[in-house]
Amino acid sequence: MPGGGEVGGPLRYHPTPAGQIHPICRLAASQEDSEALWRRLPELTGTLATGDARPAAEVLAASERGDTLLVVSQSGKGRTAIVAFDSTWRWSFAQEHGGEAHRRFWRQLVLWMANRRPEVWVATDRPRYDLGRLQARRDEVVVRAGVVDLTANEATPSPTVTVTLTSPGKEPVPVAMTPRDGRLEARLTPTAIGEYRLEAQVYEGENIIGRTQTAFRVASTNPELAEPLANLDQLKRMADQTRHIGGLYAPLPELPDVLRQIGSASRPITLTQTRRWHLVEDSPWPWLAAFAMVLTLEWLLRRRAGLV
Repeated sequence: MPGGGEVGGPLRYHPTPAGQIHPICRLAASQEDSEALWRRLPELTGTLATGDARPAAEVLAASERGDTLLVVSQSGKGRTAIVAFDSTWRWSFAQEHGGEAHRRFWRQLVLWMANRRPEVWVATDRPRYDLGRLQARRDEVVVRAGVVDLTANEATPSPTVTVTLTSPGKEPVPVAMTPRDGRLEARLTPTAIGEYRLEAQVYEGENIIGRTQTAFRVASTNPELAEPLANLDQLKRMADQTRHIGGLYAPLPELPDVLRQIGSASRPITLTQTRRWHLVEDSPWPWLAAFAMVLTLEWLLRRRAGLV
């Protein structure tokens, strides 16, 4: 900063090629949307005069006439930044998403300077599972993991995340995770009772920069000894799903009112049922015997009359 005073505006500006891929200047989820948003931002009212950037520094934003606006530098674990403009408050009044862009830009600048590392997480959908349901394939352990990139304020799965499972009395084994809905996911079916531990690690190159653990338990429960209480949440969900055909959830004290509603809504229905019997097809042998008896009787009558 040579102290050359202020450069008057208005100034049109844009991220440099380095700034387009830097987390500080990422104003949208994709690079294309971020660049389009930068182009729609209002002009700057002015900037401070700056000198040439050092060789180790990166210029992330500049004006169309070449004024340096945003410079960052890193040495070891220390980071510095020079922001030569202060009129980003105008972003909030210029367009619908200007306020979000203003908040995101300054937040990402502060988080980048704080050198916050990505945070890895791993979790299961429940802390406890029944062995019988797992063996019958009626249940499974859903494992989810991912990395929270604090600089970009987004939770995204990372190919550098590894998850291992430690079963009771066994060594850790890797878990095959599949990307799904912005995170990593796996489904397990343990076959033994006990406590299982999951560990997730995130790598930067070959170095581990973060790790975390969680655990779940598999137990064998007797359904006859389980608490015989109604699952009220499940009943409410069933009532909501069948509301279009009259589904209703009501507490026990309202049972008389529900019965009266059912009685008033019921209407008599007449059902007509036709049933056919195929006598010859269903019982051929009695009919054959009867036919033989008729032929025999006819022959006897003819013989008695002298016709035979």
